[in-house]
Amino acid sequence: MANSFSGIFLAVKGSIQVGDWIESNDYAGRIQEISLRSTKIQEGENNIVAIPNRMVSDNPFKNFCYPKRARITLSCGVAYDSNLCKVRQLTIDNLSNRFKADEQNPVEFYYQEFGGSSINFITRFWVDAKNQKEILHYQSEAIPLIKDIFDEHDTNIPFPIRTLDLIKVW
Repeated sequence: MANSFSGIFLAVKGSIQVGDWIESNDYAGRIQEISLRSTKIQEGENNIVAIPNRMVSDNPFKNFCYPKRARITLSCGVAYDSNLCKVRQLTIDNLSNRFKADEQNPVEFYYQEFGGSSINFITRFWVDAKNQKEILHYQSEAIPLIKDIFDEHDTNIPFPIRTLDLIKVW
């Protein structure tokens, strides 16, 4: 009975629909069917998982299709001798141009820490994405965009460096 009532509630409430990409109960995939007993999702690996409706409605779930916008966060670091104002401006300008930022959804940029070999920052921007695959696509597109603009302006993204002091012991 609980699964049937939950199935009706899910269908009427409209918070998830067939075709949406969701994460629920440690599973992620596209909803294939919402029946009276269960919600069937197709995972990225093409497996079908049937989750009892009661578990979907009683537990938190993430619907990547509502709203149709997603915010992407990227982490990066630049060398200590970088012009930090220039790094911020290059990143914001290029991501804004490529991903069509506006006043309500600007590209965000925050320096976070003095790392072991770099000054680290995050940048966040919005894209029209309906599922995790599209989010990964935009992340993958933004990384070379940032690297190329930094290369163009002689801004180094350092790799971790370790200095070893060897003491000669006789």
